[in-house]
Amino acid sequence: MADPETTQQLIDRARDGDAAARESLARRYRAVIAQWAHGRLPGHARDLNETADLVQVTMMRAIDKLERFEWQRS
Repeated sequence: MADPETTQQLIDRARDGDAAARESLARRYRAVIAQWAHGRLPGHARDLNETADLVQVTMMRAIDKLERFEWQRS
């Protein structure tokens, strides 16, 4: 079942320090970021572990900067 909360609601909760909201955001976007990263890494770095490491670091950095993030739906 899909998460009924909007991304904006999760961001707002995460900004308020809600760890469950941060995890929900990470779970929601992890696969999307992994797919994007895998297609853009050089051939020698496309190992599943390399991609997973890159995704983890990206997610951690993004969550640390949620205060400056502006959600825009296209």
